[in-house]
Amino acid sequence: MENTIYDKVKQIVELVTRVKITVNNRKREVIDARMIYAKILRERGASLSSIGMTINKDHTTIIHYIRTMDDLLVTDREVLRKYIKSKELLLLDEQELNLLDENDTLSELSRLKETVDVLEKKNTLLQDENERLNRDMERFRGILKVIEEATPIGQEKIVERKIKKMLDE
Repeated sequence: MENTIYDKVKQIVELVTRVKITVNNRKREVIDARMIYAKILRERGASLSSIGMTINKDHTTIIHYIRTMDDLLVTDREVLRKYIKSKELLLLDEQELNLLDENDTLSELSRLKETVDVLEKKNTLLQDENERLNRDMERFRGILKVIEEATPIGQEKIVERKIKKMLDE
């Protein structure tokens, strides 16, 4: 893997997270940025050692970063947002942007920023709706568990009719 991909990912992650990943400290935002960097590069096939060398970390630290990121992507919405945004920026077609003149590049960047803002807002709305639906489902989990445990395989339609009949009365 060529050095330019490491530089490109580093630049993008630092832009999105607004921190320098090579700074020598243990602040949460710096560690999160390093984990995003390591995960993206590992997904692109970089070796643990080569990732570690670029940020002065041992390969075992990179293993820890990647495992921790897997958990954070499920539990930390802000880390997930930064990870997705970094990956999206990385996927932008550089060749297409290089063919544009400066004015076209600025207008394209402006359009892309607006698109990202709209998509982030839609994503927030979808996450809120998902949370609402999960809260609603929580009300019925016990009932569903009882029905699931008491319904023999192949008898689902019969149980459904009985429940409908019971609720119509």
